[in-house]
Amino acid sequence: LAETPGEAMTRFREDVEEVDETVSWTVDLAGIAVFVPVSLTIMASIDARVTAFVFLPMTVVIYLAALARDRIRRYRETARAATGQVTGSLAEMFGAVAAVKVAGAEEPMIAHFRRLNDTRRHALVRDKTLTQVLESLFWNSVSIGTGIILVVAARAMTAGSFTVGDFALFVYFLGFVSEAVWILGMFIARY
Repeated sequence: LAETPGEAMTRFREDVEEVDETVSWTVDLAGIAVFVPVSLTIMASIDARVTAFVFLPMTVVIYLAALARDRIRRYRETARAATGQVTGSLAEMFGAVAAVKVAGAEEPMIAHFRRLNDTRRHALVRDKTLTQVLESLFWNSVSIGTGIILVVAARAMTAGSFTVGDFALFVYFLGFVSEAVWILGMFIARY
């Protein structure tokens, strides 16, 4: 392998999980590809204007995920490299215990290991923070969409052209469609 032993261990450990998750999420996306258009058609047949307003924030969320893709990739690569350095350093330290003891280099070795771990921690915090912010945006699109339904449909509800049943159906479908947005956004981020 072209990588150090630590980077190879990290790659074998993390890539297997990513392949599994990608296959799982692809199956979810296939189901969503069927359900979402049907939901949109039903919602648009009830009130096209409310449907358009509801999906505006979701379109923005998907756009934000696409914009963040390069940054996510950079953060993931940095975190992976830092993890590989920590793992490789551990392997080297355990392989050279006798030499470190003879040279009396325990303190410099520990200081080096701390620096590697600090670098890794910084990279992982950046990666996880960005991922969690995006995930929060994806999940909160349901609440935003429900609020938009209430604001946009309020006049139609008082006039009787948008019933409580229509509202309930919109909120029900919105949950599924928002989950679809979350899955799509996270799939883009993970990919």
